[in-house]
Amino acid sequence: MEGPSRVDGTSTRVVLHIDMDSYYTQVEMKRLGIPRDTPCAVQQWEGLIAVNYPARARGITRHMRVKEAKKVCPELVLVHVETLGADGSSDDPGSAAAAAAAAGGGGQESRRLTQKACLERYRRATAEVLALLHRLAPAAVIEKASIDEVYMDVTSLVGQEVQGRAAAPVDAFAWGSIVIGGPLDVGSEFERRLAVGAGIACRLRGALQSELAFTASTGIAGNKLLAKIGSAMHKPNQQTVIPQRGALQVMQDLPLAKLRGFGGKLGEQLEELGCTTAGQVQQLSHASLAARFGAERATYIEQAVRGVSHEAVQERERPKSMLAAKSFNPTYDLEAIRKWCGILAQELAGRMAADSTQFRRRPKNLVVHYRQGVPPANPRHPPASSEHSKSCPMPRFTSHTEPSAEAVADAAFKLFTSKIAAEAMPCSRLAISAADFTELPASAGAAITRFLVPKGAAGSGSSDVTSGSASAAMPTKGGELIGMTFFVFTGCGAAVFFSSTRVSSFATDTEEGTGLGSSTAIDSATLQKALATGLSELAAILTVNASWGIVTATAFGFSIMVLAYGIGHVSGCQLNCAVTVSLMLSGNLALIQAVTNICAQLAGSLLAAGLLYGTIPNPSSSSLGSNSVSEGFAKGQVLLGEAVMTAFLCYIVHMTAVDIRSVGQKGFAPLAIGATVLLGHAVLLPVDGCSINPTRSFGPAVVSGTWDNFWIFVAGPMIGAVVAVPLWWLSTQPAMDAIDMVPAAHKRGALPEVHGPDFKDSPTSPTV
Repeated sequence: MEGPSRVDGTSTRVVLHIDMDSYYTQVEMKRLGIPRDTPCAVQQWEGLIAVNYPARARGITRHMRVKEAKKVCPELVLVHVETLGADGSSDDPGSAAAAAAAAGGGGQESRRLTQKACLERYRRATAEVLALLHRLAPAAVIEKASIDEVYMDVTSLVGQEVQGRAAAPVDAFAWGSIVIGGPLDVGSEFERRLAVGAGIACRLRGALQSELAFTASTGIAGNKLLAKIGSAMHKPNQQTVIPQRGALQVMQDLPLAKLRGFGGKLGEQLEELGCTTAGQVQQLSHASLAARFGAERATYIEQAVRGVSHEAVQERERPKSMLAAKSFNPTYDLEAIRKWCGILAQELAGRMAADSTQFRRRPKNLVVHYRQGVPPANPRHPPASSEHSKSCPMPRFTSHTEPSAEAVADAAFKLFTSKIAAEAMPCSRLAISAADFTELPASAGAAITRFLVPKGAAGSGSSDVTSGSASAAMPTKGGELIGMTFFVFTGCGAAVFFSSTRVSSFATDTEEGTGLGSSTAIDSATLQKALATGLSELAAILTVNASWGIVTATAFGFSIMVLAYGIGHVSGCQLNCAVTVSLMLSGNLALIQAVTNICAQLAGSLLAAGLLYGTIPNPSSSSLGSNSVSEGFAKGQVLLGEAVMTAFLCYIVHMTAVDIRSVGQKGFAPLAIGATVLLGHAVLLPVDGCSINPTRSFGPAVVSGTWDNFWIFVAGPMIGAVVAVPLWWLSTQPAMDAIDMVPAAHKRGALPEVHGPDFKDSPTSPTV
């Protein structure tokens, strides 16, 4: 999203750079419940890789050795990064890695020989951060720059807010921002937009802390280059606005190493010209720069050192490859190589599984990277070595969502021994990676086990699975048809077949024992007859009727859970036209896909009813599990009950299978949904046999000819399907809408100019 540039280098864009404060330590402190003011550091082996701000205040720095850090700050809390060993992760109870991690502190070098560091905890936390930002700012363009950095182009959001309050005063200071170059000129259109961007940044940071317990520092500017510089200027937990007129002030003494793109060879070449700061480069003529770098490169340098950049914010959430690596002492031992293949495959397989679930794709190739390391004569001056790689096809996945770590390890080791070992030994570094991804067949259905991530493209907050075309939709109808057939046959079959075991000595003429609804009740005539014969007979009737209800409810609930795990990745496993309609109304399912799924569901229900008809004795006298209004209940009461329980079901589907905030819990969605179906039957079986699913009721009604009050079992669930949508919207209302546009503490006159908003004392902020 590139806005038109102006003569002074500014544009109409508003870009945020969100930099999480001492991110690894925040993740660990949240996980372990460590108080926020405790000095804490994350270690990898004997070195520190992340240090929180209380620890920095006591003299602790990154890359300090553990023993030295403990001497400087004895109260320092150390947390080791997750490690992987041959028998699992340090997060797995009972593993060797877990036992070593529990020791903490120093003495970690022995672990380094048998385990590898794993950053999966932090990747999962980053996924939560991205999900929250997508939810709160669906029209923004979001670019993941690193595991703890995000660029956001909020130009469209700013435009909406500017139009919405054209006459209202806007002041970046009111949002707790530090403004470079003095207060923003709200008479300037662009600086007014920057002030609105500062308000958006303030609300996003507030939501990050209130919902995820993370603080972040943010830069607000007209381009990526200045926004990144701004986020680093005042940390932690503050935000800095850099208007274009303040860029020269910022750049004057900025070391080239801190300017994006100038820290490597380019920076070295400029140092050869006598320049170590951006301000010094500004003094060089275009001719001298062009003579050294060429005219085009010279123009880029001139603009960058003045804070001008035209680089667009681009979505880059999908990694091009995934790699797990380990360096070790040079070895000829193939068994050691086999062990490392197994450990690396654990990490890679888990990441491939998450990637497949999130992005609906799989890698075609497995790449093994290796480095040869000849044992040096002088360990202090080892010879240079280079890294090489070879590839093979990725082994087949053992399921639709998770590849086998064992298969990946075996394929990697086979490739190493057959094509690499001869030239790689002694080997000093080994890595395996997944590459060359291909898209899975599109399933526009809202899969119960799928993690739906909105694209976040400008002007659209929809998920990539909501825009399926007709061609993409067609393959899923087979899954819905087959799944619906098994679902109806299992649920209604349990009711029909189990009913044959019920005590029938006292059955009335209206109680055939093969339907749902009125047939579940024991009428007064039956009770009187049982009492006249003996209480033991009555107890038998009550026991069998109760067991029948439990079996029926369990069959419906467990079958939907099992099918969700089995075909959720194919069709979404909706198996219920009410759920399908609800997902369509909420914008999570395309119309063509909804129609396709409902047709498949109706066909599956008819097929299952036909199979039941051919299976049971005396089928002509059976209602095949059709629904009916039980004695003593009014039609309006039954309609209300169906609407309420269907709304409950559709709401749970949205909250567990669709809502992006449930990242990390998608595997439990089928359990929650299956339990909801079970609960629905527990409530409604005595009332009407429990439909909450018009397509489920359709097949048995058609085949058995039981149409009494059938409209209730269509209207009730459909009402519930509609009601569930606003309930879901209400539950997922962006947190930024609930945050005051101008918090009282940030009103003009109540906030010193150089201090940002302090969310630490917010009553809604969780304690980490």
